[in-house]
Amino acid sequence: MTGRILVVDDVATNRLLLNLLLSKAFYEVEEAANGPQALEMALRNPPDLALIDVMMPGMNGFELCRLMKTNPRLAHVPVVIITSLAAQEDRVAALESGADEFLTKPVRELALHARLRSLLRMKAITDELRMRDETLRDLAVGATPPLLTEPPPGARVLAVSSEANGAHILEMIQPTLDIRPTLVTTARAAFDAIARDAPQAVLIDALGFAEFSSTFCTALRQRPESRAAAMLTLVDSGDIATAAACLDAGANDYAMWPLHASELTARLRTQLRQKAHTDQLRASLDDGLRQAVTDPLTGLRNRRYLDAHLARMIAKAQENGEPLCLMAFDLDNFKAINDTYGHGAGDLILKDFARRLTENTRAVDLVARIGGEEFVVAMPTAGLTDAIEAAERVRAAVETPGFLVGDFLIDVTVSVGVSELRRGGDDARALLERADTALYVAKAEGRNRVSLAAA
Repeated sequence: MTGRILVVDDVATNRLLLNLLLSKAFYEVEEAANGPQALEMALRNPPDLALIDVMMPGMNGFELCRLMKTNPRLAHVPVVIITSLAAQEDRVAALESGADEFLTKPVRELALHARLRSLLRMKAITDELRMRDETLRDLAVGATPPLLTEPPPGARVLAVSSEANGAHILEMIQPTLDIRPTLVTTARAAFDAIARDAPQAVLIDALGFAEFSSTFCTALRQRPESRAAAMLTLVDSGDIATAAACLDAGANDYAMWPLHASELTARLRTQLRQKAHTDQLRASLDDGLRQAVTDPLTGLRNRRYLDAHLARMIAKAQENGEPLCLMAFDLDNFKAINDTYGHGAGDLILKDFARRLTENTRAVDLVARIGGEEFVVAMPTAGLTDAIEAAERVRAAVETPGFLVGDFLIDVTVSVGVSELRRGGDDARALLERADTALYVAKAEGRNRVSLAAA
């Protein structure tokens, strides 16, 4: 995962070393020699992530981080503090200033890259939610949630550990955080607890939990009830390999044994705050979309939202040099279905098709019904190969096993046209027109097929 990273350090040699390390991993790097310069650069063009040294003249790294995290334009930018300071109070000071991570010099390459991947992955999700919220505000149906300073009271926290370690963990976090904790000691108990009451955060103890593995983190992240939960792993001192594996498996953060109450509490508070902020964005989007930009029959986005949001998606893809593809779907011979079985049956088929369409696309894709039996899916960061595979999945899911309406199993097929964003002056209208043209080709060639727009 690449991104644009702002490196802030008053020592030119340190900036050079970090630049070389990051450039080798294909990150785009910008440099600032002090806090005021970094703040000016970030406000002018917010980076995807900031790496900040602490000991700088004038404005230290903690002050810069605090200013960024309290500025609405920069609050969503992940901050990693990198410093030669290694005392526990320095780690806590960094986290309490709003930093997402604290790394000690000399920086271990594995730890740095694993943390960057995790933070940038989370930022990509938040950015997509923020961008959708901006679209709603453009349509005058949404409002931006306030920046959160504290996590919500009574947050549900699941600790997965041994009885002894778990009791120690809860003793550290309960006095200063308003939470509702649950301790489990087996994977089955964890899954059962999550199914009963979805948690805001999960603490997974690599030392105390006998069934621990990074695969367990992946399994939790894949479950609907815990998919959006904050996830922290607790690993052995210096075990960067396990910490990195857990981050890549979906964990949001980690802490190392022996645990310090102040650091663990600060990390958990940060994750609960981020979770609450993301939940607020999702709730705001859900309310606004239901009111103004959702198709009432299928629950998908409507043409109004597509027109407003697709232009923003294209602008972002062009700016970042990322691919974007669009798929246009049309149910074959749908008028004959309405004429034969009635419009009530046709509505049931449209609703079921919308479900199959959503199940076979990604959460970040924009899925819309633009009229009648016509649907569109916009796929950010997806190339032609990904789009064609998705289109074929949908086509196959429609063809088999048919659509059950009352006592009738109705055979339905769908034709698909796929277009890819072109570099330069390509816009939403041109992208849609090329997908429509490819769709007409699929219809003309016999229907129930995927056709690719001409390059």
